[in-house]
Amino acid sequence: TVLLSLPDAVVVLDESGAACMANDRVSTLLGIEQDAIRGRKTAEWCEIPEVIEFLGNHEGKIIRGRHSESVDFVPPDAPEKTITVSAYPLFAPRDGSRILGTLVVFRDTTAEQLARRSSEDFVAHVAHELKTPLTNVLGFAEVIAEDEEVPAGPRGFADRIVANSRRMQVLVD
Repeated sequence: TVLLSLPDAVVVLDESGAACMANDRVSTLLGIEQDAIRGRKTAEWCEIPEVIEFLGNHEGKIIRGRHSESVDFVPPDAPEKTITVSAYPLFAPRDGSRILGTLVVFRDTTAEQLARRSSEDFVAHVAHELKTPLTNVLGFAEVIAEDEEVPAGPRGFADRIVANSRRMQVLVD
């Protein structure tokens, strides 16, 4: 009941790698009906090479205590989406060394990916906007600091501007 009510698409693979359960979200997220999945191995119901390879590498091979790994893919019929697939081992209740199968979770991470990209773009834009005037300040300060005709007092101020501008460049970088 819990697996059926999760907001993510869930598939349970048995020891042989065949799907023994899938929730309703599988059809909405992946476009695959539950009946087309049950009793079949991943390569029989999935057309996405990354998912087939990922799940093939995890069938019965996940070591206890090891965190789940995941892989991202873009569905062929929805290039604007990003789906993350995670695999979790299902251990026997009385024998923690025996793996009974794998819990596979498909999660639409499009919003998170877009937010991450927007954040990265914002930071890159701000860094660029800070670097341009900083480069000008640093350049002019270096010219003043190295000019022997400029009195010692102003040259000292220019040296401080150069040092602090370089420090700011490191921070911006």
